[in-house]
Amino acid sequence: MTYRNTITGGLALAGWVMLQAGPVVADMQRLDDNALSDISGQSGITLEMDLQMTADRLSYFDDGEGIHLEGFREGSATDPDGQAFHLVKVDIRDDAALNLDYLVEDRRIEFGDIRLAGAPGLSMGGLFFDHTLAGSLTIRPGGALGGAGYTFDSAYTMTGGRLGYRTNGNEVFLDDITLDVEALGVTLDVVGSTLELDAPRVTGSFAVGAIRYSNNPLNHGNSRDVTTGAELPSYGGLSGAFDLSSRTSLRGGGRQGQGLRIDHEATINSAYFLYVDDGNALALRDITGHYRIEDLRLDVTDDWHGRSAIGLTLGSADGEFNIGAVELGASGRSLGAVNVSFLL
Repeated sequence: MTYRNTITGGLALAGWVMLQAGPVVADMQRLDDNALSDISGQSGITLEMDLQMTADRLSYFDDGEGIHLEGFREGSATDPDGQAFHLVKVDIRDDAALNLDYLVEDRRIEFGDIRLAGAPGLSMGGLFFDHTLAGSLTIRPGGALGGAGYTFDSAYTMTGGRLGYRTNGNEVFLDDITLDVEALGVTLDVVGSTLELDAPRVTGSFAVGAIRYSNNPLNHGNSRDVTTGAELPSYGGLSGAFDLSSRTSLRGGGRQGQGLRIDHEATINSAYFLYVDDGNALALRDITGHYRIEDLRLDVTDDWHGRSAIGLTLGSADGEFNIGAVELGASGRSLGAVNVSFLL
């Protein structure tokens, strides 16, 4: 791991008492909200860092079985040997909340291979995610159930994004992704052995400039073929917007011993989705609905042939989706509305 950092700004320091002689007795106490608010007028801390970080393997084990994420790298998206720029401004607001304003430029996060411990010779392929990110995060003490949790306000804009899957020298990726998200009043609480995450409202919009494929092993997250210089073919683009609320519960325990259980429900207040190909669009407009997923379990296990596998098993799922209009073509000709209900 290599990095360069610079710290600037003002720091509020607690005063101390210096005694000329005699024993000194000190009692260290946690600062309460009022004490923190007294130092909110300071200019805070600004941290600049150029970061490149690698790891041979990150592993998760479940009942003696493991999944390995190999070839981890965080650094520049445009230079395999370069660093990604990070800028973070830290401040304490008048209401004793911790505020982080951040900027991340030209960053790639990737895993070269995903492997199961029981089948080390087989690879599931790798993933990469390129982006530039600017936003803010505010953290306040106290969750939905009282003072033991936390409340978060987050807003960010992502540009220049790429999200891809790579295997055997081939890769498919979403190119030129932009994303705007605002999530206010998100709460995190611990209820017994369960982690509760409640997002009362999340709004945003997104666009994908192109869906691309390459079979040239020398290409890695490039919009143009590095050998010929030609732009990789596009399979169309995507865009949309959403306004939703959700609640998620996480707890330990898979279907077979150790693992993870997920319970999730969401309400879609409004949304739309567009797929565009050569100027012609498939549009799903005025989307509303809700869904619920109960007792989703994640295990590292064996399949019915005795091979190492990642197991996802579902207790139940139900929901309903309404699409106010399905439109086709550049003129937006409507094919009518759609209502779908399901129970699994």
